Amino acid sequence: MATIEEYLATLTGPSRAAADRLLEIGREETAGIEPGCTEVISYGIPTFKRGKLRAHIAAWPHHASMYPVPRADEELLAKVTPYIAGKGTLRFSLDAPLPEPLIREVFRALLDIS
Repeated sequence: MATIEEYLATLTGPSRAAADRLLEIGREETAGIEPGCTEVISYGIPTFKRGKLRAHIAAWPHHASMYPVPRADEELLAKVTPYIAGKGTLRFSLDAPLPEPLIREVFRALLDIS
């Protein structure tokens, strides 16, 4: 896939809704920051890129994910710990609402947005 639109076209139902919402949250969090943020496909998934900093998102049949786990202060690490699945992955079940305030914090930490 070359574009985010092509990636989204492969998704349906709750997976598509989760991916759309993750993209929307990422766009809200990165709007107006300097230096700016670009959206690209990297590793086959949507990626927000700010210089060398990256936040990846993906949606699967039963969960949505963000990559990598942010290297953050102990408070944020405690918040994300229940969502860590494997090395470097945050996994959010599609059976529950996305933890949007936490996702916003993760975007800000990964992209160094103060």
